[in-house]
Amino acid sequence: VHLVVMDPPFATGTRFVARRPLGVDTTPRLEVPAFDDAWPGGLPGFLRMMDPRLQAVLALLRGDGSLYVHVDPIASAALRLLLDELLGDTAFMREITWRIGWVSGFKSRAQNWIRNHDTILFYVRDRERFTFHRHLVPHVTGY
Repeated sequence: VHLVVMDPPFATGTRFVARRPLGVDTTPRLEVPAFDDAWPGGLPGFLRMMDPRLQAVLALLRGDGSLYVHVDPIASAALRLLLDELLGDTAFMREITWRIGWVSGFKSRAQNWIRNHDTILFYVRDRERFTFHRHLVPHVTGY
């Protein structure tokens, strides 16, 4: 495999539900389990879940391959340590900050700093052989 992009759970500790309206009236809602992001043992449990999955992916990654892993800022430091252990610390290329939104609506009422970015960890199998195609995007108006 030349390129792997992973978007695993974020170890938020949350049990997400899907809310669906019942019938025509949208007031009563049906809540159905949608996604469980609570791992036994918290963040260490998350890493225990990720370790064999990363090992399986890395077994398939070519010598000139690249790995991008999308995580939130809470799990990124721990996952980076695991990836450094699996690939070696020289395989780490960049931590990419991905801005995920503007401060508006419910975020503007927060009593603390606003979460407005996620992290993408960029690793390569071999620093001398990986492929990277640079794409330039023009600045937005007013930059």
